[in-house]
Amino acid sequence: MSEKAGGSGEAVATIRSRSGRVWNVLSWSGETRIVAGEYDQFASRIRNAIAFGTVLVESADPAFRRKWESIAAKVAQEAALASDAG
Repeated sequence: MSEKAGGSGEAVATIRSRSGRVWNVLSWSGETRIVAGEYDQFASRIRNAIAFGTVLVESADPAFRRKWESIAAKVAQEAALASDAG
């Protein structure tokens, strides 16, 4: 999947961490996204963010929403299997 980015600096999505901090997703490619907060910008894997409790608030990009929801379902399934095993 090719990288997606909002035009003229627009965010393709907004996410919120478990601590309540809000981040704008500036672009994404595969399972990695570039996010920007109030003071910093960095690349991170979607799977890691979801595993640590980050949620998708809104997305202007339907493909990003589908990717996020697909990964979230996998993370939930893996967590359920792990809790059943332990």
